Amino acid sequence: MAVLNGTDDTNTLTSLAHAGFQYPPDSAGSFPSRYRGGTKFDTSIAGLHISFSPSGCNAVTLDGEGQAQLRVMEHSYGAENGLYDENKFSAAVASLTLAFCRGCGSEFNTDDILLILKRQASPDAQISFINEVYRALGVNCNYTQENDKLMSHQYLPKCLSVQAALGFIDKYKSRNFASNVPWTILQLRHASVLYALFLQYLKGGVQAEPPDAGKISTCGKYAELFLTVRFDADAIRILLGNTKWALDLLHYVLNDLLDLADDLESLLSDQEAFAQKLKTISSLPLIILLSSMSRAFLRFICRGLRGIQAGYATAPLTGDAGVYYAEIYRTLDTSPVRIDVYEKLLAGVDSTVRHVYHGAGFGDNERPGPEKELLVNGRIPPVLVTAVSTILRQTVPALKPDIDRMAIYMGDYSWLGLGSDRRAELYRRTRDVDIIKKIPFRSTASAGSDETQSGKHNPSQVRRRCVRCCEIMCGAYPPRPQLSSRMMYKLGYVRYCICGGGWTLESDFHR
Repeated sequence: MAVLNGTDDTNTLTSLAHAGFQYPPDSAGSFPSRYRGGTKFDTSIAGLHISFSPSGCNAVTLDGEGQAQLRVMEHSYGAENGLYDENKFSAAVASLTLAFCRGCGSEFNTDDILLILKRQASPDAQISFINEVYRALGVNCNYTQENDKLMSHQYLPKCLSVQAALGFIDKYKSRNFASNVPWTILQLRHASVLYALFLQYLKGGVQAEPPDAGKISTCGKYAELFLTVRFDADAIRILLGNTKWALDLLHYVLNDLLDLADDLESLLSDQEAFAQKLKTISSLPLIILLSSMSRAFLRFICRGLRGIQAGYATAPLTGDAGVYYAEIYRTLDTSPVRIDVYEKLLAGVDSTVRHVYHGAGFGDNERPGPEKELLVNGRIPPVLVTAVSTILRQTVPALKPDIDRMAIYMGDYSWLGLGSDRRAELYRRTRDVDIIKKIPFRSTASAGSDETQSGKHNPSQVRRRCVRCCEIMCGAYPPRPQLSSRMMYKLGYVRYCICGGGWTLESDFHR
């Protein structure tokens, strides 16, 4: 076998080792080189036993004292002997992208790639990696025209997940701003899929057999699921939690826009001063509205909420399912802002953004550039500064007569998990929110103390935590005959979080 010590041909890469990744030397000794999946492990990893990660870039060894040791591949990323080699940097990023995309295509875990990126890669290297992943997996960030593709793109959540994971610090700290954007979009996608399925169920009525999956444009293979959840209270309860979350998110977005319109009102007449001021503002709601991807998901959600409200009178739900559906209806009916007002806001923003793109000569080939700037870097591109000015000067003020501003101003949005203020930080430390059901729970510490004092174990307190985003899913899985259990299996939430990370059992009170 040929020994791989990097490559001089930076245009051709086949593996991490080919790009120069290698395990660091170990002082305890060495063993002969091994190969796995085309990757040469030419390092000194000593131990009685060794296990490699799915991509072969991490290894756990069992040393002579019976202790597990983690070994991680390393790379210079072009910085050697005080000099910088752009070709080696590009090769490192390209090989990491190749390994990650192989994992996505093969449906195996890619957390080992994330470990290398978070430990070793600089912020610039991480951004380069994210851009390469979007390009390699064929994810077009411009969805101003083809919105329906968002629901069926299999690699879109993987791109959003890795970007969100790179900006994640820990459970008790807020994400950096750039990663908060994809994290929000992942949750918007989750709610959009649920509403699309439920609306398809309402259209299908009480059919014994599901319609042809090829005729379902928004939910495809998942349509069969909600066509059979007529009497499943747990499934409707998931819709209830997500409805409350989606409504509060819409209120949060609108409240921030109203504040921005007031704060920047004096600068709207001076475009240069307005543009400079806008560079200093980090507004997640503004980015979410400007990005065509998240704006499309918001439209799906509004359509779903409107459909749920309209179908309440004829919905064939009884028992606990009917009670939960009635609560969904009351939540929507008592909202301080009607759903059609939010649809007007989204339509106005969409029209403004399209007009600005057209006026600047940005066609389908040019639009992915500023859209990726919004999505990857969380920055407003220069071409959209005029759009922001128009939204704050015309679109938002036109909606004020239909808004109960005091109600949305006084709302508590800390449970959304998107803010960085003191209230949001306190909520993170004292409460958990089920990432699937969007139902708040007490934190693990307070729940555990209650269990200890009472001496009783509550099966509903069994918690599964995502190893990637640290979000929680609370409660035991529904029994297999129940239809909510089928929903969990169909959507993949038995094995994976909405971000694609695997579950780990945090507490099991049955043992």
